Amino acid sequence: MSVLLLVVTLAIMLVTSLVGLELEGLVRAAANLGLLALPLVLWWALYYRPARRMGRLLPRMPTLMILAAVFANGVALPIIDQVYEVDAWLPHTSGLTRIIGYTLIVGFLQEYLKFIIIRFTVYPNALMERADGVAYGVAVSLGFAALLGLRFFIDGGSAPLGPAAARVTSITLSQIAFGAVLGYFFSGARFARQEPPVWWFAVGIAVTALLNGLYIALRGGLIVGSFGIGATANTPLLALLLAVAFALGTFAVLGFLSRQAEIREAAVPGARVLR
Repeated sequence: MSVLLLVVTLAIMLVTSLVGLELEGLVRAAANLGLLALPLVLWWALYYRPARRMGRLLPRMPTLMILAAVFANGVALPIIDQVYEVDAWLPHTSGLTRIIGYTLIVGFLQEYLKFIIIRFTVYPNALMERADGVAYGVAVSLGFAALLGLRFFIDGGSAPLGPAAARVTSITLSQIAFGAVLGYFFSGARFARQEPPVWWFAVGIAVTALLNGLYIALRGGLIVGSFGIGATANTPLLALLLAVAFALGTFAVLGFLSRQAEIREAAVPGARVLR
């Protein structure tokens, strides 16, 4: 899904750049909605529909997406934008301060809300395989990403179609990477042979929040042309490539860790304990 979404986005950016396409009015609004719907359509076509046909569809996936969008709009964004007003001061601070600030304010809030949604809806009984935790994490993050993309357009995202596509895709790819990491910790707890330590989920939220804050800080540095303060060059393509690197790198690491866990489990006699 990530690769296909990237290919479509790059195609949109290339075509709009060569043609010089500018959309206005209802046509622009329709194009924006299409950009928002694209990740969900790809998820439906590449995961939901095949899983449903094979009878392997995980329960409550659309519900988790809707809950994520509701929590993002009703809890996360009001606190981030209205209580802390991070866009008014945090982008103008040093790089280290940005990382810490985005981690503590944006990262922890978003990832804790995702944790709550998964923990009190589908965990642990709906997780039957290790990959299920990651699948649920991605589903919740797609709901978050859809709402964040919608708010980007509502709050004045007047970028041309190409840069707008890059922004929506960047949001989507980064969010599903964060969700996959959080889902990995759910799978780790679900399929552990012993009860996980009390700090297991706290570490999972902290790691995911740190990745979230680091990504936002780095993206901000790329969008304005440098990681310092006061630069102004606009480089949406670099921000898109950063999101791609985050997503592909995350799934590569999680795939490796999951394979190692399965190898260790296969080497130990006795049945897996599911609670």
